[in-house]
Amino acid sequence: MNRLGMLAEAGRGGAQDIRQARQWYEKAATSNDRDGMNNLGSLYDRGAGVAQDYTQARRWYEKAADAGSPEAMNNLAFLYENGRGIQQNLTTARQWYERSASEGNGVAMFNIGVLYELGRGIEPDLAEAKRWYERAVEAGYAPAGVRIQIVTRQ
Repeated sequence: MNRLGMLAEAGRGGAQDIRQARQWYEKAATSNDRDGMNNLGSLYDRGAGVAQDYTQARRWYEKAADAGSPEAMNNLAFLYENGRGIQQNLTTARQWYERSASEGNGVAMFNIGVLYELGRGIEPDLAEAKRWYERAVEAGYAPAGVRIQIVTRQ
C-alpha cells in the first residue's frame, strides 16, 4: 500500500495523483506500516494534497518513529529543531537525530553535524561536526562531503 502511494505521488505509471497517494498512505498507516505513517506525515508537513498541518505531521511522525522508522525520527527532529507545530526544542531535536543516526540514517548524521557546526543547542565544535559529516558520507549521504570541506577550512 505504501509503495502504491509512492508511485501515485511520483506519477509513476500515470499522472501524479496526490489524493490517491494520500489514500494509499492512510491505508498503509492504519495497517501499522511505519513507512506509510512517515509518508502520510510528510504530506501534512509539506501541505501536499492536504492542508499543511504540522500537528498532524508530528502525530504521524511520532507513530512512525515509535514503530522504528529512522526517516520519521529525522523528520520529527526537524520539526523540533525548527519549532514547526511545536515549541522549538533543540535538545529534543538532537535526541531524535541521534536515534535516527543510530539506525544508520545519513541525513540525520548530517543534521547532527549542522548542530555542532552552528552551535545550535550545543557548543560549536567543528571537529565534532566534521566527524558527523564524515559518518554521513560513509552512510551514503554525499552532500555532507561539501560540509567537510567547509569546516576543514574554518
